[in-house]
Amino acid sequence: QEIPRLSFVGLVKLPNITLAKSQLPYFWGCAAAGALSTMTSHSLFFPLDVLKTKMQSDITLAGMNAQKACRTILKHYGPSHFMSGFSANAIGYFAQGAIKFGLYETGKQFFSQL
Repeated sequence: QEIPRLSFVGLVKLPNITLAKSQLPYFWGCAAAGALSTMTSHSLFFPLDVLKTKMQSDITLAGMNAQKACRTILKHYGPSHFMSGFSANAIGYFAQGAIKFGLYETGKQFFSQL
């Protein structure tokens, strides 16, 4: 048996709203501000995130306080270990902040016209 297909063409009318070219500088400004602020705020605490993750995943660090675990990591891996993965983290949060804040701010204006 054939399953009947439902069609919504013609039932729902959407308004004809477009993003004006004058809104593009506003979008890019919000995207840049969001990218820089998100990347900066997450990158400042990146070494603490590495410490937390290492304490959760390394059985030898289980049960240690943060200070003792930090000393152990410094002794065995060196200070550069706290920055491993930093660039991938910074790039990811840069893109996430640009998309989130750029689309959010221009989306408020766009959807307020509906």
